[in-house]
Amino acid sequence: TYMALFSALFVFTYLGGEATRARVAMGLGTGTLAILAKPNGLPLIIFMFVDIVLYHKTSRWWLKAFFMLGAAALIAVFFLFYMTYLISFLESSSHFSFFGIPYSNYLYGIYDALPMMIDLPLSWLSLIGAKLLYLVGLRPSYGVTPVDIVLIRAAPGLILLPGLLWLMVYRPRRESLFVLLFLIPPFLGATQERYLLPIMPLVFYFGVVAFGEAKEAIRRLRPG
Repeated sequence: TYMALFSALFVFTYLGGEATRARVAMGLGTGTLAILAKPNGLPLIIFMFVDIVLYHKTSRWWLKAFFMLGAAALIAVFFLFYMTYLISFLESSSHFSFFGIPYSNYLYGIYDALPMMIDLPLSWLSLIGAKLLYLVGLRPSYGVTPVDIVLIRAAPGLILLPGLLWLMVYRPRRESLFVLLFLIPPFLGATQERYLLPIMPLVFYFGVVAFGEAKEAIRRLRPG
């Protein structure tokens, strides 16, 4: 999709190095095109401005203040523009089910045998876990699909899931912030692997890194 293309260009043009003037200009251009393609491209611009404010090597406070004001204005414009889409997305997501359990059930508690003080937090954590699995494609089929096809479709999730967890736990500074902001829109509603498509190569890469580190850790634990 166009969204995936512009997101990939954003990663290469802006996230691929320090925030120079040229990279900022290219990042602003590709990020804006991503937003125009789909509203969940908005985190690209948010990330760019947050990244500049937090990590850009400049002592000019007024320059960072300018970027913050510019970010707030741009975000407000696109947010208002896509407000109707957001409301529609949240409404349709409320009828979605994760592993056969309706979305609303998770919100009000799915562990009836437990006290409410335990039931609700545990249900919400279960919802987050279910959304994460759906996001990487480790989910059942929506229709009547042969098991072997479902397994083939879900196979990349075995690498994507460790990639996401690696990013969240070990947190390579800029990459983890970028992925975290990018995942906020789909996590507000129904998560599916198609929402991960624009950043899938990046997450897949860190999944390979995670397996490599795990293999190295196992090798070190072996005697001799």
